[in-house]
Amino acid sequence: MVKLFPRFKFSDRIFLTYFLIGFFTLFFSRVLFLAVYSYRLEEFPFWILLKAFLIGFRFDWVTISILLVGFYILSLWNQASQFKLYRYFWIITPLVLYPICLVHLFSDLMYFENANKHIGYEAIVFLGDLDVLVSSALEEAPFKILFFIILIVLYIFGVRYWMSKHQILNLKNEKENLRFKLIKAAAWILFFFIGLRGGPQESPLRASEAIISDDALINQLALNGIYTTINDIKSQTIPKHLKMTDEDMLAVVKEEIHYEGAEFVDDPEFPLVRKIKPIPGRKSINVVLVIQESWTGKYVWPVSNGIWSGQEVTPYYNSLAKKGHSFQKFYANGGRTSNALLSVLTSVPDRPGLTAIRTPQILSNFSAIGNLFTGFGYQTSFITGDDLKFDSLATILPHFGFKTLIGKEDFRKSGKYEIGAWGYDDEHLYSKALEEMDLYQKENKPFLMTILTMTTHYPYKVPNSKYEIYDSSVTDFDYLNTYHYSDAALEMFMKEIQKRKYFEDTLFVFVGDHTHHRYLSYYEDRMVPFLLYAPKYIKPKLDEKIGSQLDVLPTILGVVGKETYFAGFGKDLRGKSVKSGSTYFAYGSACGWIDEEKILYQSVDGDTQFIFQMVPPYGEDPICRLDRKHCLQQTVKARAFFNLSLELMNRNSVYPLEGSLRYSRK
Repeated sequence: MVKLFPRFKFSDRIFLTYFLIGFFTLFFSRVLFLAVYSYRLEEFPFWILLKAFLIGFRFDWVTISILLVGFYILSLWNQASQFKLYRYFWIITPLVLYPICLVHLFSDLMYFENANKHIGYEAIVFLGDLDVLVSSALEEAPFKILFFIILIVLYIFGVRYWMSKHQILNLKNEKENLRFKLIKAAAWILFFFIGLRGGPQESPLRASEAIISDDALINQLALNGIYTTINDIKSQTIPKHLKMTDEDMLAVVKEEIHYEGAEFVDDPEFPLVRKIKPIPGRKSINVVLVIQESWTGKYVWPVSNGIWSGQEVTPYYNSLAKKGHSFQKFYANGGRTSNALLSVLTSVPDRPGLTAIRTPQILSNFSAIGNLFTGFGYQTSFITGDDLKFDSLATILPHFGFKTLIGKEDFRKSGKYEIGAWGYDDEHLYSKALEEMDLYQKENKPFLMTILTMTTHYPYKVPNSKYEIYDSSVTDFDYLNTYHYSDAALEMFMKEIQKRKYFEDTLFVFVGDHTHHRYLSYYEDRMVPFLLYAPKYIKPKLDEKIGSQLDVLPTILGVVGKETYFAGFGKDLRGKSVKSGSTYFAYGSACGWIDEEKILYQSVDGDTQFIFQMVPPYGEDPICRLDRKHCLQQTVKARAFFNLSLELMNRNSVYPLEGSLRYSRK
């Protein structure tokens, strides 16, 4: 195949050959994958499958670029390539990697059968049990293994014949014009750079972009096992000093999240699945879930008195909070919207560092709120003023069960709304949500409406100067003014929806996604508002128990009162026998634990740890600083949540693909 590129120098011809072989191999493996698992498809949507193959080309480009870029760079050094050992290294090593990659792809094909996901970090873990795996494979699929061994042997002899016939190891780079050489090298490097990003788009390719269908198999089709393994190794390693056994971490988490009204089904494959008991006679309740962008807890009641620099930042929210079930000590489980979406919508905490939304972990099956409410017969919608391409929301939200998505492009096409500084402002989101809910009401269908607000996102610009209640002399005045506007938009929305007949049978849930992070202590940077409001079903209450975004979904399920199965790391904060509270969080390169006494920050990159007191002046705990053994409780709980959340997503063992059918059949 080297002769197909006669005008290129030797090293260029070699790497073009390697690229073509790589693309053909990954394409063939995808075809084989589809052929083997096509029985899982209820229908054969040609155009969606074609789209999966086209997206798969991008993942293949990333994979091949990762494997070859280093060797190509080595080939650029002509002087060193005059030495045989150096030249042999960048020529032969890719040829050695190729059969290893074939073994990996073959293993991935077999692994998918039981795991319902491509192989990831497990590929490395399995090396420790290689003898057991080989013997098991020989017992279960002897003919497949024999065929594959024959294929590898033929490959080895084929490579030897090819190299001997064309004298590959004796060939050297031909002399070239310097200008042409530099231009060509630059083109190669650009090709690799774009390849490593998965294309010329603004953001690097993410595994979540493989989600293009409601069918879990199709969503896995674009990926390949080499890519998912590299991605896992790069972003998901749990440090040895933080690792726990399955038994230990599961015991800690179960003890922490147990509450009356939900019973663990004791499924060893899906250990956190619980059955929620129904409320007899409870009719279907609509749910409006408002995820409030950058709503920092310290500026609202009941986290504080709501007064800042002599003025009330959120007067309407504060009055509403006093009429509903409010939480004084409520915490975000992460520091970004992506972290909050995972925690709020699935009750599964995000990982430290790179969000799971940008890793193959997001392809796991979740008992997400949209999926559960779709099963209840609800209409499920998600509205945001931002671009749905951000954090791959256009693909992730359908995976979470949302049937209707409305984003920036939809607002733009309508021509009725004026765009704000970051996206479409809150008043427009609420207006559009009302339109959608009115349609559902006409169809006499219960609904789950989720709204992700926008105006309180940086760069903090209000749509009208009348909302500028703070001037530049006040620290954070620009943010506080957008906060005030967001409250005013909420007031307009609530006053309008109260005119609807469906208002009295609607549960309103308001939760901050994260704080705005500026001018906040470590303690303040974790606190966000949380409010349940449904006068017909919920009495006013100021709740002082600790809660977090992981508790939002089970708490909503508790109010709605449907019998269902659910898997998550939260608890119904209104349930009986719920502890006074403590919670996990992960943000940046740290994970941690918060309880009534302490807040722990544990680095996941090293063994650095800080434990602060939860009483003024919120300084580092002197007892823990002297000896960590005095403060093991928080560390053990943080490690347990960190380990179990990653392990369940890695194994695709959060929730079964068939959902409640797995248990109702029994």
